Amino acid sequence: MIKYTIATNFDSKLVEGYNQLNEKYQDAKITEIFGSLPVSVVGSGRSASSLPNITKEELKKHIELAHVHGILFNYLLNAKLNWKELDLNKVTGELDSLLEAGIDSVTLSDYRLIRLIREKYPTLPINVSTISGVDTFEEATEYDKLGVRSITLNFHTINRNLKKIEEIVKGIDCKIVLYANSSCLDHCAVRNTHYDYLGRLSRKESRLEVDPFILWCTKRFLKDQLQLLKNPFIRPEDVKEYQNLGVDTFKLSDRREPTECLLELAGVYLAQEYRGNLFTLLFRGEQVRKMTSTLGNIPVAPPRIHIDNTKLTQIDFFKEITTLERTELEKFYVEATKQAVKVDSESVQRFSKFIDEC
Repeated sequence: MIKYTIATNFDSKLVEGYNQLNEKYQDAKITEIFGSLPVSVVGSGRSASSLPNITKEELKKHIELAHVHGILFNYLLNAKLNWKELDLNKVTGELDSLLEAGIDSVTLSDYRLIRLIREKYPTLPINVSTISGVDTFEEATEYDKLGVRSITLNFHTINRNLKKIEEIVKGIDCKIVLYANSSCLDHCAVRNTHYDYLGRLSRKESRLEVDPFILWCTKRFLKDQLQLLKNPFIRPEDVKEYQNLGVDTFKLSDRREPTECLLELAGVYLAQEYRGNLFTLLFRGEQVRKMTSTLGNIPVAPPRIHIDNTKLTQIDFFKEITTLERTELEKFYVEATKQAVKVDSESVQRFSKFIDEC
């Protein structure tokens, strides 16, 4: 059975909707939701201002509702850390409070913190965040030795490298998780710097601000549209291919999204089929919130781009991107973009000009 760990925005209707989807599908289930309070001592992978402003009591009630439906709660403390500023007594105090609220596991990104938490909380299930950047057998082995429950691999670098994934899966004991609905650049050059930035903004009350890294990658996507297909997403149709490698759990985000968006996303992946516009599925709806969410009330319409997911199936997208290499792979991306990606040039130009002026 395929399992999903998926974001929550702390709307009770979202959990009820996830439960209804679980009742509808037999060979795929939402087994876990993940989230966090907006501000914490360690922080998470999203800025405080972008997350639902919930209280500790609301967190507890949400966890209880998830448990009623047999869904686990994974709490995120996965920000990149500055150890000079970290108070370990405050970290353990916060974690004790979260355990009282009923969390089932915790996701961390820092190796040293994982080691310390494992020593103090020997029975607490620990998940290694994709922010850790694990993409080799050697790295995975080091975390596995600490007795972690799961490792979400670095989707920027490994999602389409089946040989590496299989090597890791076969060589370690803990569960391997893959992040499916990526809307990021392949092998992103500013990945770590962006996570550092978000981590700082998750440890304090912060005002909503324009994310310079989102602006940067948006420009790349709009200028070079081959990047839309190079983006290391895993299509709903292709999760079963990874299941053949021994991966049965996939992560879906984002915690900042409205309930209807998350339910549509969950439904598509549980159905393992999507015949719509892959661009809006990955970049968060018709408003393309991945590109626009930090820009406020923008004076121009978002770019209109259509990625025909049915066409990607027809050209055997998964097989080609996981077997071709270098020049041949680049040629395939060029041809696949011609066949499956349609762009409204005027809307892209207007939006690109607006982004350049930000």
